[in-house]
Amino acid sequence: MEMEAALVFWKRSVSLRFRYVTLVSDGDCKTFNYLYDKKVYGSDVKIRKEECINHISKRLGTGLRTVVKGWRAQGVTLGGKAYGSLKEATIKKLTRYYQNAILRYKGDVNAMKTAIYATLFHSISTEKKPQHSKCPAGTDSWCFYQSAIAKGKIPDKHKLKIGTPIKEKYLPKILPIYQRLASNELLERCCTYHIFDVPTLQESKVWVFEYDFTSKVVKRQYAMKKVTYALFLQKYVNGQSCQVGRTEDSHS
Repeated sequence: MEMEAALVFWKRSVSLRFRYVTLVSDGDCKTFNYLYDKKVYGSDVKIRKEECINHISKRLGTGLRTVVKGWRAQGVTLGGKAYGSLKEATIKKLTRYYQNAILRYKGDVNAMKTAIYATLFHSISTEKKPQHSKCPAGTDSWCFYQSAIAKGKIPDKHKLKIGTPIKEKYLPKILPIYQRLASNELLERCCTYHIFDVPTLQESKVWVFEYDFTSKVVKRQYAMKKVTYALFLQKYVNGQSCQVGRTEDSHS
């Protein structure tokens, strides 16, 4: 349904004398490939795919959790509560740091890449082997090590300052995830910074169908959202207003 709806939008734009040349993706290439193959604007006009920062960031967390789960099945523990383990709290922080690196240096692929790897190597650093060369230098650096060096001071102990400690022996297992998510090809699609959040858009319409739940709340809410989104999308495809149902007066 999404592919057909997108094709309607693209074809309709011709009559309105403008073109959609960029598609913000949530990671699924089906719609992009479908539109690309249709060549709505002819062979000379290429549609470009760009990534949603939120969805890209979630891939890191998903990848790390998959690695932990996969090795656990082989009898190797990467997670757990021990210092340096790839625990859930660490994965969440690394995911947030990855997103921040993209947002902070949007438009500069090399800077984004350096910032992403900085968070990884900062995490595996120890007293015997500090690895902060990719961390930003200067007294105002987020890296305690670089900040101390810039101030002419002796850095504090790593165990006291690193909030996402990871044992270096785990690096070969998680580095491929970072290499994939810090590739030039991927980061180039993140340069203009897009947030694509359909669920949030749906939530603003869902209240129209709310009623007093007495049982099976979760299932009913899920069904309600699906119906709302279907109506919302149908109105879009038919060229009608995208508003579903009654709304309250807006206030500026």
